[in-house]
Amino acid sequence: MSASNKSRCAWAFKVLVALIFIFSAVSKLASLGQFEITIIQQKLVENRMVAAYGARALVIIELWLGLCLLLPWYSRRIFLPSTFSITIFFTGYLGYLALFTDNTDCGCFGDLIQMTPVESIVKNLVILGMIALAYRFSKADPPGRWWVPGGMLALIITAICIAYPVRVIGQKDVSPAASDADAPRLVANKSRFAIFNASVPVGSDITFTNGRCLAAFLSLECDHCKEVAGELGILAERASANIYFVFYGDEALVADFFLETNTNFPYIIPDEMHFFDYIGNAPPRIYALSDGNIVDFWDLDTWSANKAGAFLAK
Repeated sequence: MSASNKSRCAWAFKVLVALIFIFSAVSKLASLGQFEITIIQQKLVENRMVAAYGARALVIIELWLGLCLLLPWYSRRIFLPSTFSITIFFTGYLGYLALFTDNTDCGCFGDLIQMTPVESIVKNLVILGMIALAYRFSKADPPGRWWVPGGMLALIITAICIAYPVRVIGQKDVSPAASDADAPRLVANKSRFAIFNASVPVGSDITFTNGRCLAAFLSLECDHCKEVAGELGILAERASANIYFVFYGDEALVADFFLETNTNFPYIIPDEMHFFDYIGNAPPRIYALSDGNIVDFWDLDTWSANKAGAFLAK
């Protein structure tokens, strides 16, 4: 193969690998909250806040490496070896998922493309082959301009921090009353739930920031969410209460959800990112609100219909 053909092949393989890395980063951004939950479900971490920062760090690395592969500098010395190393690392991790877990989706491309760990391993082997060929056929790096990739990294970090800030609503938003350890937890921060007013259908009387209510964050395809929804339905039969559902999923599934749970509460389907900011490690999460302030909240392992009923009865 002539030197010019080798150069073209090296460039073609670098572009392909770059596009895969960029697409992987962008697809994760499209469903960043769900990717955070995937990280927790795969038991990489147990804390949602750690998962949130980890997800953004991985997106930044993938996007930066993908864009840097399109530059003419540092390919052989830094970016091709770096993409090879990170691909090897995640291939090993995918092997662990394939052998020791029942994960059906690796989360490599967010919600845009569902891939099993085995399918993703095959994809990674192809990527490793392209990186190896790009390295083999590429020439020595020309004199570099370090400030270009450095500036790109700073720009990407800044953009991600501004566009996708970490907002995990939960324990840090509430604090025990200083005078009574058993008093309801309370934080004055109406803006936390005022954001959902934009998702309220025209003509609906849903309000998260006036009066007392329960706001149940539920996934339309989650069995645990359906169980809690059913309990909320029974709770509403015993007492007059403002209970609102905040759904994640396709609106076409709402009617079946209500039919299966024997409920019919007012609901909204907010922006996906806002939903995941409010659910902790996984749905369901139920908030007790007083004029938009968080009085208490419960996840699946702490949920108590009795406590929710006591809140509504006050």
